[in-house]
Amino acid sequence: MRTFTFLLVLLFSVTVVKADGVPTLSKADAEIAVEFLEEQQEIILFCACCDDAELTKVFLSWVHTEPIKEDGQYQLMIEGTDINSKPIKETVDVTQLFFIVGNKAYSVSQALGLNADPCTGPFKL
Repeated sequence: MRTFTFLLVLLFSVTVVKADGVPTLSKADAEIAVEFLEEQQEIILFCACCDDAELTKVFLSWVHTEPIKEDGQYQLMIEGTDINSKPIKETVDVTQLFFIVGNKAYSVSQALGLNADPCTGPFKL
């Protein structure tokens, strides 16, 4: 009976875990990321570490940072539209951002030299 109870507790205590990304950045890293992203007309939002990942192409109109209250960290914010002209405005994890060169997408976090694993290498679009 204890084994059954333990398994029941374990079953209900499991949560969905997403990638260990970089949801916040130092001010310097955030500024570098914004400068880099401002040079991109379109990006790919994609959580390669996630089981339920969907790839979204975003035509960027604005990129900026916002300070958060914890330890002088910053978060990236993007605004733009998807391929169906649906507005997108959200806080993003830099490990889930990919820039496009030709017909391939490359990790922004790797291009910037951040210590973060995007869970994938370059991929074809």
